[in-house]
Amino acid sequence: MWNLENEPAKSKYSPRPAAKIVNLKIESDENGIKIDADGTDGDGNSPHVQYDAKFDGEDYLFTGLPYADTVSVKRIDAKTVQSTLKKGGQVVMTVAS
Repeated sequence: MWNLENEPAKSKYSPRPAAKIVNLKIESDENGIKIDADGTDGDGNSPHVQYDAKFDGEDYLFTGLPYADTVSVKRIDAKTVQSTLKKGGQVVMTVAS
């Protein structure tokens, strides 16, 4: 479990306030990734974010955030995964980590 309680002060967020607390559980193997997160966002809400996706670039159900309803993930290299969040089929965020 990864806790971001002290990390928001080190990051810049726009246009929303930074998350206050995030407890993040990540499970991954060579085929895909599962994300399960709880916490308190910058607005004081307590979202539960979750998805289970294969590294195939296809869209999978994403729950917990009002601005995204699907996610696609693909492996860029041995240490990097790219996640693309969409709402109504339109890309709203792409993250490589």
